[in-house]
Amino acid sequence: LKELQTNLKDEVEERTAELEQEQRNLKSVLDGMTDLAYICNADYEISFMNRAMQEFYGELGNRKCYEIMHGVPRVCDDCPLPQVSQGEVVHQERTLPITGKSYEIIHSPLYQTDGSVRKLGVCRDITDRLKSETELKRANADLDAFVATVSHDLRSPLTPLIGFSEF
Repeated sequence: LKELQTNLKDEVEERTAELEQEQRNLKSVLDGMTDLAYICNADYEISFMNRAMQEFYGELGNRKCYEIMHGVPRVCDDCPLPQVSQGEVVHQERTLPITGKSYEIIHSPLYQTDGSVRKLGVCRDITDRLKSETELKRANADLDAFVATVSHDLRSPLTPLIGFSEF
């Protein structure tokens, strides 16, 4: 019995060390990202921010995600937490009022061992991409207008010639 207890103790210590290593690996991955990443619970409390988000927003304090990210005193109208709590992955594009920058946000469920679900939010700055898309649309509209003008200008001198040749 004593031998079994020792073996069990060794196995628990080994598994605990493996889990701690996995947790350190996950934190390293999240901290190595340039995208902002955070984890919040069902009460909208942020329990983790990666390094990029900490540098961006500063220390957590005891504030809710909507206070930190959006500067508002209540839950956002389009908050995806209820959907994420049901196991859905939610994609959003939002402009954060604090920065004026646009972000693509992917909200994913993080299942806990106690059965609860936390939300992992990853925010990618897409401000430059949206600006480029707008400029590209404007350039395409200008090109369409140019093509229409050239097409009209080429048809105009040919119309009398075609009529004369038919005559």
